[in-house]
Amino acid sequence: MELKHCKVEGCLNKYYGKGYCSRHYAQFRKYGKVLERTRFDKNNIEIDKNEPSIAYMDIYNKKGEVICKVIINSDDIEKVKNTKWKAKDGSHIDSTTGTFTLGECILGTQEKGYKTIHKDGNNLNYKRDNLISEKVNRINNKFKHNTSGRKGVYKIVRKGEFTGFYMASITYNKKTIYLGIRKDFDEAVKLREEKEKELGWLNK
Repeated sequence: MELKHCKVEGCLNKYYGKGYCSRHYAQFRKYGKVLERTRFDKNNIEIDKNEPSIAYMDIYNKKGEVICKVIINSDDIEKVKNTKWKAKDGSHIDSTTGTFTLGECILGTQEKGYKTIHKDGNNLNYKRDNLISEKVNRINNKFKHNTSGRKGVYKIVRKGEFTGFYMASITYNKKTIYLGIRKDFDEAVKLREEKEKELGWLNK
């Protein structure tokens, strides 16, 4: 009797070949087996049982294996659940289409010229109160020009006014790593120095 649907349990896609739908058949040909997930499946999201206001979203590699989890506000699940997300450059989370980032989706700044900054320096913490969206332009580009007198520490400026906060960052292997935001200048410098020590740039 000819199969009408994929033989993988729970899959209702139309039969394609070898008993599989086109998606599972492609996996079978590439890996010699069917994986638990296909590259088309959306990211799994689970609400924290002890703290329902937050949720964790799984990020997968090409084989469907979980490589990291990002934390978001439960209120933002509706915003992100219909997009497939991937890890870019290790931890930066981007849509698989490459059209916008997770931070832009959550903050609603899906426009060119904006940069999402994580206040605590943790690129997997996408809770709204941990995100800042800053417009970067040629006139006021705090990422390009030092503004505090200490390399890697920048004044955060909005609408031409200093906000009273400093951001620390470092460029390593041609990638900018954001270390965090501090109100105290010396604390921001300390973030930079600790990273320099970690990379072996300073004598410990």
